[in-house]
Amino acid sequence: MRHFYARSPFAADGLAALERLLERPATRLVDASMPALGFLTDQFRITTPLLVSSALGLERQYLERFPDQPGATHRIIAFLQALGARELLEGESGRAYLDVAPCERHGIRVAVHQYAHPTYRQLHEPFISHLSALDLLLCAGPDEARRVLQAVP
Repeated sequence: MRHFYARSPFAADGLAALERLLERPATRLVDASMPALGFLTDQFRITTPLLVSSALGLERQYLERFPDQPGATHRIIAFLQALGARELLEGESGRAYLDVAPCERHGIRVAVHQYAHPTYRQLHEPFISHLSALDLLLCAGPDEARRVLQAVP
């Protein structure tokens, strides 16, 4: 990462902060990913709470509610119901694994978010869409990254 973003004026601070988070011992992926996600949400000033299904016991609730229904769709239904949600905003990739009909039968409305990917100044041309949030942060910096994200409909 340091090599690839060496020419970015925002890389030194961003990567140093992220490195401090990732140096912490982690026995599970969630132990590393949640601090990294928290760092990004702080940088972007996103205030939506980040929830961990295992910490909330959602997997157990799913297995109790749908013991004979393995798979992503029923797991999502159980999680949403446990959280009191009635709507799921899904990205385009969700069409590959989510079965909308069972969601609707269980009172969950599914909306697919279709958007034009925002562009921002990257280190190299041509622009490559759908890279990580870290690319946005390191290429644009926190202030410009927030502006880019706020412009997404």
